Amino acid sequence: MKRKTDAALVALGEVWAAAERNERAAWHRRDAIEERVRGELREPRLLIFADQHCMTRANVLARCKPQNPDGPSLQEGERVWKEYAAEMAAYRARRRKLGLRPVDADIKKYRATWARALGTLARTPAQSVIGLAVKLRVIRDDFRDGEMIYSDRMLRSAVRDAERLAGKAVRS
Repeated sequence: MKRKTDAALVALGEVWAAAERNERAAWHRRDAIEERVRGELREPRLLIFADQHCMTRANVLARCKPQNPDGPSLQEGERVWKEYAAEMAAYRARRRKLGLRPVDADIKKYRATWARALGTLARTPAQSVIGLAVKLRVIRDDFRDGEMIYSDRMLRSAVRDAERLAGKAVRS
């Protein structure tokens, strides 16, 4: 069991590192394309409606009457949302035409792989110093890259593992 679990952690660490490298490379490709097409691609505006940043149609409609007695009419909310949705669709179509959508999809795919590997690493208990080293390496790399998104969760997992492994050593 010990060897299998830590071998799995080593493999997960490699999956995480590969996803990190691939995502970084995809971001560089995306940056290069965006630099090349600068001026041809305008970022869409943020949708501020009834003094609130809105991300979805439901956000917009929640700020309208009758839900918000001081808000604009429901018809005004629908009109603003339709305008914004059309603007976003045009932006996505422009990104597709400029060759950015496949790169966006790659970034999303690598980030999902990265997050799954990290979550599994944090949930899988290390059975030896080898597994603990994998977790510490991920934490180090996360801090070095300035990410630190999951570092707290991974750090708590590594501390639990270290305490458990130290307890085994003390008890033996």
